[in-house]
Amino acid sequence: MSEPQPKAPALSTYLVPAMALLGIVIAAYLGYQLGLNAQLQLTGKQKRQQAYSEFMGRKAVITQLITSHLVADTYFEYHERKRGLAGGPPEASLHLEEARRWQHRGEDLA
Repeated sequence: MSEPQPKAPALSTYLVPAMALLGIVIAAYLGYQLGLNAQLQLTGKQKRQQAYSEFMGRKAVITQLITSHLVADTYFEYHERKRGLAGGPPEASLHLEEARRWQHRGEDLA
């Protein structure tokens, strides 16, 4: 008897692995694109959050500066009025020195 002749490889033998490879490549590309888009959106969100944080920080600092200036001005006016009512310069007071220091500092910052 003669041995069976080997058949020529069928088209499906090459087509199935080629299609699987193509599917893997497409899935990898789509996964990369989706990850990249998500990262870009996250970066934009982080930039907006940082800008908001900087704005709120400036707002808090300005509020604190205004409050400090008003407190220093109040102390300064109190001691100046006290000096005017007493008829002369008041004794060396830590409050007066502190008020003058804050008054000058507030004027420098304004």
